[in-house]
Amino acid sequence: MKNFIFILNTLLILLVLYNFLLKSSIIESLEEPKKKQNCPKDMKNIIFKQEEKINDLTWRISLMNFLGNKITNESKVNKNLINKNTGIIKKAVNDVKGAGDRKMKEMEKNALK
Repeated sequence: MKNFIFILNTLLILLVLYNFLLKSSIIESLEEPKKKQNCPKDMKNIIFKQEEKINDLTWRISLMNFLGNKITNESKVNKNLINKNTGIIKKAVNDVKGAGDRKMKEMEKNALK
């Protein structure tokens, strides 16, 4: 057990010496913050272009959703109007047939006289 504690202490001392020799201080928060590596200028343009494309595509998706909903609503209205017109046409056809039948009966009565 004494050997283990001795080795552990030795490693701890070596770690402290390593930090003193290779780093200016042990506590990192007291060091001056290093300048962050900024993105290279040629890459910034690419990033902004991609961001612009994403915004454009997002806007297009929103527009497509809006137009899709509008077309769906117009389709429902058109189906209702088609059903209404179908009823009107059937009524008109039945009225014409009825008028034709009445005329045929009148003609038959006139022909028999």
